[in-house]
Amino acid sequence: NNIVNRKELVEFLIPRNSQQLNLICQTYGSLYNRDILSDLSEMRTTDVFVNVIYLRISEAQERDAAIVRDAMFGWRVNLRNLIEVVCTRSSSDLNSIKQAYRVRYSSNFEQDIASKIAGSYKEVL
Repeated sequence: NNIVNRKELVEFLIPRNSQQLNLICQTYGSLYNRDILSDLSEMRTTDVFVNVIYLRISEAQERDAAIVRDAMFGWRVNLRNLIEVVCTRSSSDLNSIKQAYRVRYSSNFEQDIASKIAGSYKEVL
């Protein structure tokens, strides 16, 4: 889907704040009657550029939920990314991430961690 020049898309998205990005997502939904994050989610595992766009326009808790999910269910477990999100977010941020994770992936954040991580890391996380 190279309808839009990638460089122009990056130049358009980078200076936008979260409110502007949210408005872009809402406008897309109004125009196409589709959720842009769902549309991009289908392509993000096979296209690094789409993944970057997905993460950029996602709200913080949705972005972190996606990072955690990728860290656990990517081609290998990525403890570095998982630890960064879990250990650097506030309790309220983690609760928002857990909720976003449950909504997006129909799965339980804590149960997924327990099933994918072993040993002392499991205890800490």
